[in-house]
This record gives sequence, structure tokens and C-alpha cells, in this order.
Amino acid sequence: MRDEPPEEGSVHKATVKRIEAYGVFVQLDGFRKHGLVHSSQVSNYLSFTRDDTDEEKKAELAGIVAVGDVVWVKVVEVGWPPSVLSILGAAVQEMTFCCFGTRPSPRRLV
Repeated sequence: MRDEPPEEGSVHKATVKRIEAYGVFVQLDGFRKHGLVHSSQVSNYLSFTRDDTDEEKKAELAGIVAVGDVVWVKVVEVGWPPSVLSILGAAVQEMTFCCFGTRPSPRRLV
């Protein structure tokens, strides 16, 4: 397990650790760092609004990914301090990697 953060722009296999109303926390394989995939980057098929409750948002995100799912993600920003990672899920499919989840699906990522 590496202590340093991954490079910006790098693509990694990750495991979903937690789902919150604002996004999905993932643990990058081979790194001690966790990252956040913001809810706006999880899927184009999410339909919740600011007026929806946090529980409704979490339930909709949980319909796309589940805790324990293995996903492919792209690191788009390493914040300061370096322990803060911004992760992009949507860009991964553009790079011909498998999208969120274990297999491609029209419901998962654009």
C-alpha cells in the first residue's frame, strides 16, 4: 500500500466504501487514500434534485453502485492536503475502461 497520492489523470481500480447523498467514497487499490466520486459524476441517469432528501439521494445512488462494488475511476484532482482526492467516474468509459460496476450497463456512467 502506497502512502503518496496517485497522479492526477491516472485510472485505478477501486472499491466502493461508502455512499452519501453527495457522492460515493472509494478506496483505490494499492493506495491508502480514499477518494470521492461526486454524485454528478456517477451517472447521467440520476434524477434527484436539491429538494430531495439525503435519504432519497443515497437510495438513488445505491441503485447504481453498492458498497463493496469494484469500479474503475480516474483521479481528476489531488487536493491540499494531498489526502483529499477528487475522483471522476464518467471519464473512465471514454478511455474504454469498464464503467462503474463490474460490467458495462446503460444505467452506469455515461
